[in-house]
Amino acid sequence: MTKFTRLLLILLYSSSSMALPEPAHVLFIATDHVSEAKLRNLKAMATDITLDYKHLRDLPKDTPLSDIVGQADLVVFDSVNANEAKRRFAHFAPQVAALSAQTRFLAIRWPQGESLRAGLSAEQAQRLHDYYWHGGQENFRRLLAYISHDIFALGGTQVKAPIQYPELGIYHPDYSGRIFAKLDEYLDWQATRGLVRTKAIIGISLHQDILSSDLTQIADAMIRQIELRDEIPLAFYFSNGKKAPDYVNWLQHNNKPIIDVLINTRVIHWAEKRRAEFERLGVPVIQTLNYPGTEDEWRQDVGGIPANFIPFYFTFSEIAGVSDPITVGVDGVSPIEAQIKLLVAKAVRLAHLRRLPNREKRVNNSVDYYYLIVCQII
Repeated sequence: MTKFTRLLLILLYSSSSMALPEPAHVLFIATDHVSEAKLRNLKAMATDITLDYKHLRDLPKDTPLSDIVGQADLVVFDSVNANEAKRRFAHFAPQVAALSAQTRFLAIRWPQGESLRAGLSAEQAQRLHDYYWHGGQENFRRLLAYISHDIFALGGTQVKAPIQYPELGIYHPDYSGRIFAKLDEYLDWQATRGLVRTKAIIGISLHQDILSSDLTQIADAMIRQIELRDEIPLAFYFSNGKKAPDYVNWLQHNNKPIIDVLINTRVIHWAEKRRAEFERLGVPVIQTLNYPGTEDEWRQDVGGIPANFIPFYFTFSEIAGVSDPITVGVDGVSPIEAQIKLLVAKAVRLAHLRRLPNREKRVNNSVDYYYLIVCQII
Protein backbone atom coordinates (compact mmCIF):
# COMPACT_ATOMS: atom_id res chain seq x y z
CA MET A 1 0.00 0.00 0.00
CA THR A 2 1.46 3.38 -1.00
CA LYS A 3 1.74 6.32 1.41
CA PHE A 4 -0.77 8.24 -0.73
CA THR A 5 -3.31 5.41 -0.49
CA ARG A 6 -2.86 5.20 3.28
CA LEU A 7 -3.35 8.96 3.61
CA LEU A 8 -6.48 8.80 1.47
CA LEU A 9 -7.91 6.03 3.66
CA ILE A 10 -7.11 7.97 6.83
CA LEU A 11 -8.93 11.04 5.52
CA LEU A 12 -11.87 8.95 4.31
CA TYR A 13 -12.39 7.04 7.54
CA SER A 14 -11.69 10.05 9.75
CA SER A 15 -14.40 12.04 7.99
CA SER A 16 -16.90 9.23 8.48
CA SER A 17 -15.91 8.61 12.13
CA MET A 18 -14.98 5.04 11.27
CA ALA A 19 -11.85 3.11 12.30
CA LEU A 20 -9.31 2.08 9.69
CA PRO A 21 -9.84 -1.48 8.40
CA GLU A 22 -7.55 -4.10 9.88
CA PRO A 23 -4.70 -5.25 7.60
CA ALA A 24 -5.17 -8.62 5.95
CA HIS A 25 -4.13 -11.49 8.21
CA VAL A 26 -2.10 -14.34 6.68
CA LEU A 27 -1.45 -17.51 8.69
CA PHE A 28 1.14 -20.15 7.75
CA ILE A 29 0.52 -23.64 9.14
CA ALA A 30 3.78 -25.55 8.72
CA THR A 31 5.00 -29.11 9.04
CA ASP A 32 7.96 -29.91 11.28
CA HIS A 33 10.37 -29.89 8.33
CA VAL A 34 9.69 -26.25 7.46
CA SER A 35 12.37 -23.95 8.86
CA GLU A 36 11.14 -21.64 11.59
CA ALA A 37 13.95 -19.22 10.69
CA LYS A 38 12.45 -18.85 7.21
CA LEU A 39 9.01 -18.13 8.63
CA ARG A 40 10.48 -15.62 11.09
CA ASN A 41 12.17 -13.81 8.20
CA LEU A 42 8.94 -13.74 6.22
CA LYS A 43 7.00 -12.42 9.21
CA ALA A 44 9.57 -9.65 9.73
CA MET A 45 9.32 -8.63 6.07
CA ALA A 46 5.52 -8.30 6.11
CA THR A 47 4.51 -4.63 6.41
CA ASP A 48 1.19 -4.14 4.62
CA ILE A 49 -0.26 -7.38 5.96
CA THR A 50 -0.13 -9.24 9.27
CA LEU A 51 1.67 -12.57 8.99
CA ASP A 52 1.81 -15.28 11.65
CA TYR A 53 2.80 -18.93 11.64
CA LYS A 54 2.16 -22.12 13.59
CA HIS A 55 3.80 -25.54 13.39
CA LEU A 56 1.65 -28.66 13.43
CA ARG A 57 3.82 -30.06 16.23
CA ASP A 58 2.64 -27.27 18.54
CA LEU A 59 -1.07 -27.87 17.95
CA PRO A 60 -3.11 -30.27 20.10
CA LYS A 61 -4.15 -33.36 18.20
CA ASP A 62 -7.52 -33.17 16.43
CA THR A 63 -7.80 -29.40 16.92
CA PRO A 64 -10.56 -28.14 14.59
CA LEU A 65 -9.22 -26.08 11.71
CA SER A 66 -11.59 -23.25 12.63
CA ASP A 67 -9.86 -22.93 16.02
CA ILE A 68 -6.42 -22.86 14.37
CA VAL A 69 -7.41 -20.36 11.70
CA GLY A 70 -9.19 -17.88 13.94
CA GLN A 71 -9.68 -14.59 12.08
CA ALA A 72 -7.09 -15.27 9.36
CA ASP A 73 -8.02 -14.09 5.87
CA LEU A 74 -5.57 -16.40 4.08
CA VAL A 75 -4.24 -19.70 5.41
CA VAL A 76 -1.13 -21.17 3.81
CA PHE A 77 -0.37 -24.85 4.41
CA ASP A 78 3.42 -25.07 4.23
CA SER A 79 5.51 -28.21 3.69
CA VAL A 80 8.78 -29.26 2.08
CA ASN A 81 7.08 -30.69 -1.00
CA ALA A 82 3.74 -31.70 -2.50
CA ASN A 83 3.87 -35.24 -1.13
CA GLU A 84 4.25 -34.01 2.43
CA ALA A 85 1.41 -31.53 1.90
CA LYS A 86 -0.90 -34.36 0.81
CA ARG A 87 0.19 -36.56 3.71
CA ARG A 88 0.01 -33.99 6.50
CA PHE A 89 -2.85 -31.70 5.44
CA ALA A 90 -5.31 -33.90 3.50
CA HIS A 91 -7.47 -34.47 6.59
CA PHE A 92 -8.23 -30.73 6.64
CA ALA A 93 -9.93 -30.83 3.21
CA PRO A 94 -13.56 -31.10 4.45
CA GLN A 95 -12.97 -28.25 6.91
CA VAL A 96 -11.38 -26.12 4.18
CA ALA A 97 -14.58 -26.49 2.17
CA ALA A 98 -16.68 -25.55 5.21
CA LEU A 99 -14.63 -22.42 5.93
CA SER A 100 -14.11 -21.32 2.32
CA ALA A 101 -16.83 -18.66 2.43
CA GLN A 102 -14.82 -16.45 4.77
CA THR A 103 -11.21 -17.65 4.44
CA ARG A 104 -8.85 -18.31 1.54
CA PHE A 105 -6.67 -21.46 1.64
CA LEU A 106 -3.64 -22.76 -0.25
CA ALA A 107 -1.15 -25.63 0.09
CA ILE A 108 1.70 -23.52 -1.25
CA ARG A 109 3.96 -26.44 -2.20
CA TRP A 110 1.03 -28.23 -3.84
CA PRO A 111 -0.79 -25.50 -5.81
CA GLN A 112 -2.65 -28.11 -7.88
CA GLY A 113 -4.30 -29.48 -4.74
CA GLU A 114 -7.85 -28.24 -5.22
CA SER A 115 -9.07 -29.93 -2.03
CA LEU A 116 -6.82 -27.60 0.00
CA ARG A 117 -7.38 -24.50 -2.13
CA ALA A 118 -10.20 -22.01 -1.67
CA GLY A 119 -10.75 -18.40 -2.74
CA LEU A 120 -7.77 -18.45 -5.12
CA SER A 121 -7.60 -19.16 -8.82
CA ALA A 122 -5.25 -21.80 -10.21
CA GLU A 123 -3.15 -18.99 -11.70
CA GLN A 124 -2.88 -17.17 -8.37
CA ALA A 125 -1.98 -20.40 -6.57
CA GLN A 126 0.78 -21.20 -9.05
CA ARG A 127 2.20 -17.70 -8.86
CA LEU A 128 2.32 -17.79 -5.05
CA HIS A 129 4.04 -21.18 -5.28
CA ASP A 130 6.65 -19.85 -7.71
CA TYR A 131 7.53 -16.88 -5.50
CA TYR A 132 7.88 -19.17 -2.51
CA TRP A 133 9.60 -22.13 -4.18
CA HIS A 134 12.35 -20.09 -5.88
CA GLY A 135 12.61 -17.89 -2.81
CA GLY A 136 15.25 -15.42 -1.73
CA GLN A 137 14.77 -11.87 -0.44
CA GLU A 138 13.46 -10.40 -3.69
CA ASN A 139 10.97 -13.20 -4.36
CA PHE A 140 9.75 -13.00 -0.76
CA ARG A 141 9.20 -9.25 -1.17
CA ARG A 142 7.25 -9.90 -4.35
CA LEU A 143 5.26 -12.67 -2.66
CA LEU A 144 4.10 -10.35 0.11
CA ALA A 145 3.39 -7.54 -2.35
CA TYR A 146 1.39 -9.92 -4.56
CA ILE A 147 -0.72 -11.05 -1.60
CA SER A 148 -1.39 -7.41 -0.71
CA HIS A 149 -1.90 -6.09 -4.25
CA ASP A 150 -3.50 -8.98 -6.12
CA ILE A 151 -5.11 -11.23 -3.51
CA PHE A 152 -6.51 -8.56 -1.20
CA ALA A 153 -6.53 -5.59 -3.63
CA LEU A 154 -4.96 -3.26 -1.08
CA GLY A 155 -3.38 -1.06 -3.72
CA GLY A 156 0.23 -0.58 -4.71
CA THR A 157 2.06 -0.98 -7.98
CA GLN A 158 1.89 -3.98 -10.27
CA VAL A 159 4.01 -6.79 -8.82
CA LYS A 160 6.77 -8.26 -10.96
CA ALA A 161 6.68 -11.94 -11.87
CA PRO A 162 8.68 -14.45 -9.78
CA ILE A 163 12.41 -14.73 -10.39
CA GLN A 164 12.85 -18.33 -11.47
CA TYR A 165 16.19 -20.04 -10.86
CA PRO A 166 17.55 -23.12 -12.67
CA GLU A 167 17.33 -26.62 -11.19
CA LEU A 168 21.12 -26.68 -10.94
CA GLY A 169 23.16 -23.55 -10.34
CA ILE A 170 25.98 -21.80 -8.51
CA TYR A 171 25.35 -19.36 -5.68
CA HIS A 172 27.52 -16.45 -4.59
CA PRO A 173 26.43 -13.72 -2.14
CA ASP A 174 28.28 -10.97 -4.06
CA TYR A 175 26.75 -11.71 -7.44
CA SER A 176 23.92 -9.32 -8.30
CA GLY A 177 22.00 -12.07 -10.08
CA ARG A 178 22.45 -14.40 -7.08
CA ILE A 179 22.63 -17.60 -9.18
CA PHE A 180 24.85 -18.58 -12.10
CA ALA A 181 23.33 -21.15 -14.45
CA LYS A 182 26.61 -21.88 -16.26
CA LEU A 183 29.91 -22.99 -14.74
CA ASP A 184 32.13 -21.10 -17.20
CA GLU A 185 30.27 -17.85 -16.55
CA TYR A 186 30.90 -18.24 -12.83
CA LEU A 187 34.61 -19.00 -13.23
CA ASP A 188 35.01 -16.08 -15.65
CA TRP A 189 33.29 -13.81 -13.11
CA GLN A 190 35.65 -15.01 -10.38
CA ALA A 191 38.62 -14.33 -12.67
CA THR A 192 37.56 -10.67 -12.88
CA ARG A 193 37.86 -10.62 -9.08
CA GLY A 194 41.40 -12.00 -9.15
CA LEU A 195 40.60 -15.67 -8.52
CA VAL A 196 41.78 -17.40 -11.69
CA ARG A 197 41.12 -21.01 -12.64
CA THR A 198 44.57 -22.17 -11.60
CA LYS A 199 43.52 -21.74 -7.97
CA ALA A 200 42.18 -24.71 -6.02
CA ILE A 201 38.40 -25.01 -6.40
CA ILE A 202 36.48 -26.01 -3.27
CA GLY A 203 33.01 -27.32 -4.03
CA ILE A 204 30.16 -26.75 -1.56
CA SER A 205 27.04 -28.84 -2.09
CA LEU A 206 24.00 -26.89 -0.83
CA HIS A 207 20.39 -27.94 -0.43
CA GLN A 208 18.09 -25.91 -2.64
CA ASP A 209 15.92 -25.10 0.38
CA ILE A 210 18.81 -23.14 1.95
CA LEU A 211 18.63 -20.73 -0.97
CA SER A 212 14.85 -20.63 -1.36
CA SER A 213 14.51 -19.99 2.39
CA ASP A 214 17.18 -17.26 2.19
CA LEU A 215 19.10 -18.89 5.05
CA THR A 216 22.56 -18.64 3.51
CA GLN A 217 24.53 -17.26 6.47
CA ILE A 218 26.56 -20.45 7.03
CA ALA A 219 27.19 -20.95 3.31
CA ASP A 220 28.22 -17.30 3.04
CA ALA A 221 30.75 -17.78 5.85
CA MET A 222 32.28 -20.78 4.06
CA ILE A 223 32.51 -18.85 0.79
CA ARG A 224 34.15 -15.85 2.47
CA GLN A 225 36.67 -18.03 4.32
CA ILE A 226 37.66 -19.92 1.16
CA GLU A 227 38.24 -16.64 -0.64
CA LEU A 228 40.31 -15.37 2.29
CA ARG A 229 42.53 -18.39 1.65
CA ASP A 230 42.86 -17.16 -1.96
CA GLU A 231 41.03 -20.17 -3.38
CA ILE A 232 37.81 -20.44 -5.41
CA PRO A 233 34.56 -21.48 -3.69
CA LEU A 234 31.99 -23.20 -5.88
CA ALA A 235 28.74 -23.33 -3.91
CA PHE A 236 26.22 -25.22 -6.03
CA TYR A 237 22.77 -26.69 -5.51
CA PHE A 238 20.62 -29.17 -7.38
CA SER A 239 16.98 -30.12 -7.10
CA ASN A 240 15.85 -33.42 -5.62
CA GLY A 241 13.58 -36.06 -7.09
CA LYS A 242 13.66 -38.70 -9.78
CA LYS A 243 14.42 -36.11 -12.46
CA ALA A 244 17.21 -34.42 -10.50
CA PRO A 245 19.96 -33.08 -12.79
CA ASP A 246 23.28 -34.95 -13.04
CA TYR A 247 25.46 -32.61 -11.00
CA VAL A 248 28.46 -34.96 -11.20
CA ASN A 249 28.66 -34.70 -14.98
CA TRP A 250 28.14 -30.94 -14.66
CA LEU A 251 31.18 -30.72 -12.35
CA GLN A 252 33.44 -32.57 -14.77
CA HIS A 253 35.45 -31.55 -17.83
CA ASN A 254 36.78 -34.27 -20.12
CA ASN A 255 35.69 -36.81 -17.48
CA LYS A 256 37.83 -35.11 -14.83
CA PRO A 257 36.44 -33.16 -11.86
CA ILE A 258 36.92 -29.41 -11.96
CA ILE A 259 36.73 -29.24 -8.15
CA ASP A 260 39.52 -30.47 -5.87
CA VAL A 261 37.43 -31.29 -2.80
CA LEU A 262 33.74 -31.26 -1.93
CA ILE A 263 32.13 -29.93 1.24
CA ASN A 264 28.74 -31.61 1.55
CA THR A 265 26.23 -29.63 3.62
CA ARG A 266 23.26 -31.75 2.56
CA VAL A 267 21.83 -34.42 4.82
CA ILE A 268 22.39 -37.87 3.32
CA HIS A 269 19.26 -40.01 2.95
CA TRP A 270 20.23 -42.28 0.05
CA ALA A 271 23.70 -43.44 1.04
CA GLU A 272 24.26 -45.88 -1.83
CA LYS A 273 23.16 -43.33 -4.42
CA ARG A 274 25.42 -40.66 -2.96
CA ARG A 275 28.35 -43.09 -2.77
CA ALA A 276 28.00 -43.85 -6.48
CA GLU A 277 27.95 -40.12 -7.22
CA PHE A 278 30.97 -39.39 -5.04
CA GLU A 279 32.91 -42.28 -6.59
CA ARG A 280 32.20 -40.89 -10.05
CA LEU A 281 33.34 -37.47 -8.88
CA GLY A 282 36.58 -38.84 -7.46
CA VAL A 283 37.49 -36.14 -4.92
CA PRO A 284 37.58 -36.10 -1.09
CA VAL A 285 34.21 -35.29 0.50
CA ILE A 286 33.80 -33.64 3.92
CA GLN A 287 30.43 -33.67 5.71
CA THR A 288 29.11 -30.70 7.71
CA LEU A 289 26.20 -30.42 10.11
CA ASN A 290 24.35 -27.77 12.09
CA TYR A 291 23.60 -28.09 15.80
CA PRO A 292 19.89 -27.52 16.64
CA GLY A 293 20.49 -25.06 19.47
CA THR A 294 22.66 -22.14 20.49
CA GLU A 295 26.45 -22.07 20.31
CA ASP A 296 26.65 -22.14 24.12
CA GLU A 297 24.43 -25.23 24.19
CA TRP A 298 26.61 -26.89 21.58
CA ARG A 299 29.79 -26.17 23.56
CA GLN A 300 28.23 -27.59 26.74
CA ASP A 301 26.84 -30.68 25.01
CA VAL A 302 29.07 -33.61 26.00
CA GLY A 303 27.97 -35.63 22.98
CA GLY A 304 28.34 -32.72 20.58
CA ILE A 305 25.37 -33.77 18.45
CA PRO A 306 21.82 -35.04 19.08
CA ALA A 307 21.43 -38.82 18.93
CA ASN A 308 18.94 -38.59 16.05
CA PHE A 309 21.65 -36.99 13.88
CA ILE A 310 23.85 -40.10 13.98
CA PRO A 311 22.13 -42.10 11.19
CA PHE A 312 22.10 -39.25 8.67
CA TYR A 313 25.37 -37.47 9.42
CA PHE A 314 27.54 -40.40 10.54
CA THR A 315 26.19 -43.82 9.55
CA PHE A 316 24.88 -42.90 6.10
CA SER A 317 27.83 -40.56 5.56
CA GLU A 318 30.32 -43.37 6.19
CA ILE A 319 28.41 -45.67 3.84
CA ALA A 320 28.57 -42.92 1.21
CA GLY A 321 32.33 -42.56 1.73
CA VAL A 322 32.20 -39.16 3.43
CA SER A 323 34.70 -38.35 6.17
CA ASP A 324 34.95 -36.24 9.32
CA PRO A 325 31.54 -34.66 9.97
CA ILE A 326 32.21 -31.16 11.29
CA THR A 327 29.71 -28.95 13.11
CA VAL A 328 29.84 -25.55 11.42
CA GLY A 329 26.71 -23.74 12.61
CA VAL A 330 23.86 -23.58 15.09
CA ASP A 331 20.11 -23.21 14.65
CA GLY A 332 20.61 -23.74 10.92
CA VAL A 333 21.44 -20.05 10.60
CA SER A 334 24.45 -18.89 12.61
CA PRO A 335 27.98 -19.96 11.61
CA ILE A 336 30.54 -20.92 14.25
CA GLU A 337 33.55 -18.92 13.11
CA ALA A 338 36.26 -21.18 14.54
CA GLN A 339 34.60 -24.27 13.05
CA ILE A 340 34.27 -22.62 9.63
CA LYS A 341 38.00 -21.84 9.70
CA LEU A 342 38.76 -25.43 10.74
CA LEU A 343 36.62 -26.83 7.94
CA VAL A 344 38.08 -24.60 5.24
CA ALA A 345 41.67 -25.18 6.40
CA LYS A 346 41.10 -28.94 6.11
CA ALA A 347 39.47 -28.60 2.69
CA VAL A 348 42.30 -26.42 1.36
CA ARG A 349 44.96 -28.84 2.63
CA LEU A 350 43.16 -31.75 0.96
CA ALA A 351 42.89 -29.74 -2.26
CA HIS A 352 46.61 -28.94 -2.25
CA LEU A 353 47.46 -32.56 -1.47
CA ARG A 354 45.35 -33.72 -4.40
CA ARG A 355 47.25 -31.38 -6.72
CA LEU A 356 50.64 -32.46 -5.42
CA PRO A 357 52.55 -34.83 -7.75
CA ASN A 358 52.55 -38.38 -6.38
CA ARG A 359 56.35 -38.44 -6.15
CA GLU A 360 56.19 -35.56 -3.67
CA LYS A 361 53.56 -37.11 -1.41
CA ARG A 362 54.54 -38.78 1.84
CA VAL A 363 52.60 -41.51 3.65
CA ASN A 364 52.38 -41.33 7.45
CA ASN A 365 52.53 -44.83 8.91
CA SER A 366 52.17 -43.74 12.54
CA VAL A 367 49.33 -45.20 14.60
CA ASP A 368 47.34 -43.33 17.23
CA TYR A 369 48.34 -44.96 20.52
CA TYR A 370 45.25 -43.63 22.30
CA TYR A 371 43.02 -45.08 19.58
CA LEU A 372 44.60 -48.52 20.03
CA ILE A 373 43.99 -48.40 23.79
CA VAL A 374 40.36 -47.33 23.38
CA CYS A 375 39.76 -50.10 20.85
CA GLN A 376 41.54 -52.57 23.20
CA ILE A 377 43.95 -53.57 20.46
CA ILE A 378 46.91 -53.32 22.85
